[in-house]
Amino acid sequence: MRELAAMPPCSESAMMSTQAKNSKAFPFLELPAEVRNRIYEFAVENNRVRIAKRPGKGCTPIFLNFTKVCRLIRTEYRPLYLRRTHALVTLADVDSYVSVFVLSGGIESKDAIGNIVIYAPPSE
Repeated sequence: MRELAAMPPCSESAMMSTQAKNSKAFPFLELPAEVRNRIYEFAVENNRVRIAKRPGKGCTPIFLNFTKVCRLIRTEYRPLYLRRTHALVTLADVDSYVSVFVLSGGIESKDAIGNIVIYAPPSE
């Protein structure tokens, strides 16, 4: 087995230069809308997502963070997410879920979209 030679230490300026190159943000919003929509399609939950407003009682949907990036991404992604995701919500949490996820951002009830499955959790 061949021994690897020790690498010379990097200078501080070289390390900072590399970090600066690696920390550039990807210009996502400069992509054509059609490409962004394809990316959004890959970022939709493929199963039912249990949501609860009490910590530890549900989970945070992984891809819902897209709705927290900026208004444009939220506007583009949210309808697709709500149409394709089935949210499992307890009866006690339905009102909160609808107001926070479905009707937020000035959405009128007539324009609301989404799939909600109401479930009864087992008694504790």
